[in-house]
Amino acid sequence: MSLRLVSLCAAALSVITLAACGGPPPVYDASQHFPLSVTQQRAVAVIDEPAPGRPLSKSGLLSLEQVRHQHLYRGAGPVQISIAAPPGRAARARATAFARQVASALNLPVSDLVVTLVGTKVQRPGAALVQAPIWVAKVPTCGEFKRQPTPDFNNGNMPNFGCSIQRDVGLMLQNPSDLVRMRKDTGADAARAVDVMGKYEKGQTTNSAPEDTSGSSVSSVSK
Repeated sequence: MSLRLVSLCAAALSVITLAACGGPPPVYDASQHFPLSVTQQRAVAVIDEPAPGRPLSKSGLLSLEQVRHQHLYRGAGPVQISIAAPPGRAARARATAFARQVASALNLPVSDLVVTLVGTKVQRPGAALVQAPIWVAKVPTCGEFKRQPTPDFNNGNMPNFGCSIQRDVGLMLQNPSDLVRMRKDTGADAARAVDVMGKYEKGQTTNSAPEDTSGSSVSSVSK
């Protein structure tokens, strides 16, 4: 065997050895394999107009409460109320009063409401269409095996490894918009909140005790 051939064999062997003794494997990140995302949907309620001088029905109030709840926790925009107003001043005034009745039942700030009177060709009269755009988390679907789990001579992760954790996180989100943007700082001090709650549970005064400075004096260490 020539010297050149021996050198080539030694070089190839060293490359194989270095490849086998490479660095640690990359950290497995389930959020990269099963990412969470959000989409916008609408919470919808159709409220029938009551007889003049009568309140909204119990079923209508329950539907409005559900829309209000979705808006407060997952709202992606103002609540839209559309009511068909037939031609005529009296009919329009009645539709306007109905819109105010629905808006009052929602118990939301005026800035969170958009009220629109539409024609009878667009929407049937005698009913209010209430729509609240909301954020909805899109979670991964687990349990799908794109390859057989065995045999695996590379001893790698299962195809669905970490999927259930990502799915549970997405389903537990109170407000899926947290995946889109960070909430504004409320200014609350978490450490102070824990201290106050601890005192409250023990029946102690929750306010901070005033600092006693009557006995303070200049240090005489350097004298």
